Amino acid sequence: MSFIKTSNMDKYCYRKGDIVKLSNECLKSIGRKRIFSQNLFYIKDMDGLFANVSSDDVDVKIPIRDILPVKINSIEDRDIYYDPVVAASVIGAGQETPTSKKDKGEYYLNALRRSFNSEQHMKMIEYNHFICHDIL
Repeated sequence: MSFIKTSNMDKYCYRKGDIVKLSNECLKSIGRKRIFSQNLFYIKDMDGLFANVSSDDVDVKIPIRDILPVKINSIEDRDIYYDPVVAASVIGAGQETPTSKKDKGEYYLNALRRSFNSEQHMKMIEYNHFICHDIL
């Protein structure tokens, strides 16, 4: 697993799978390719100077210097939802198989707090990608 420290933000280490946002200049440059307006991407892979990032509507290779953290403040991260892996259920013959649905309407931190019963831990985390590193 590789970590990348950005040259312009030494205190942020990013890695594959992190949820990040892009600099305004970078977002404008890929604007015509986009359908959705959210500035939320996840890192698909990195090679030191560039990262492949993806969202629901675009995959693009960008300079790592254009990657920024997503602040946990109900504004920058409002479109993130929690989608836990649900373990398989044990069911008997003839029983209905339970289903699980994503709740895209609930703020993800509320769901995480319920799942981990750890509000105190959440208060120490400032940026979304730290949640990916520390909890998930």
